[in-house]
Amino acid sequence: TTAERGSLLICYSDHGVEKWRFRPGRPVSTPTESFADVFCIMDFLVAPLGKDGAPMVVVSSEQIPYYPDQVALLSPSGAVVGEYWHSGYLESIAVSAREIYLGGVSNAHKAATVAFWMPIT
Repeated sequence: TTAERGSLLICYSDHGVEKWRFRPGRPVSTPTESFADVFCIMDFLVAPLGKDGAPMVVVSSEQIPYYPDQVALLSPSGAVVGEYWHSGYLESIAVSAREIYLGGVSNAHKAATVAFWMPIT
C-alpha cells in the first residue's frame, strides 16, 4: 500500500513503453526527528523548464504520515536535477516562465503558504 511503500511516478513513451520510474523521497532528519523513506506523490506537472524550453517534471511528495515535503525537478530522462525541501505540505504546483510556485501549508507558521522556486537547470 502507499502508506507502507510510498508512491511511484512512471513515464511511458507514446507507444506505451516504460521510459523511467521515479520513487520520491529519501530518509531525512532534523536535529530532533528522523523520518522514514515513505513519500506519497501529491501533485506533478510537466513544464518547459529546461534549457531551450525542454520539458521537465516537477513532483511534490509528502512524507507519510508526517510533514516533510520533497519537491523534485526531473530531467526528461527521469534524473533528479534539483530538490526543494519544505516543512509542511505543498499540494499545488504552478509554473510561469522558469519559475515554480508551490502552494500548501507551512508547519513553522501554522498557516497557508506559497513558496517560490527558480531552479537552475
